[in-house]
Amino acid sequence: TVKNDPDSAINLTLKKIYVNWQNPENITLLTKHENISLPISVPIGKEIPLQCFYDWETLVNPTVRIETSEGYIVEKSANANAPCFC
Repeated sequence: TVKNDPDSAINLTLKKIYVNWQNPENITLLTKHENISLPISVPIGKEIPLQCFYDWETLVNPTVRIETSEGYIVEKSANANAPCFC
């Protein structure tokens, strides 16, 4: 889930998602059972639940990195079997 803080001054635009600092071509993003593509807007105070279908089998503690068009970056490392909340 990617959340834009309610006190944010601007909407955010997700532009890139990386897994272990690579931008895999075979990532499929899904939100509310619909495939989406980047860029995607996250309005102030809203959140977007994303599912990332990727071969996690070889990754023990992958790092997911999200970059916005506005220049913000968030990174989160977690167990590959656990949900990641950014």
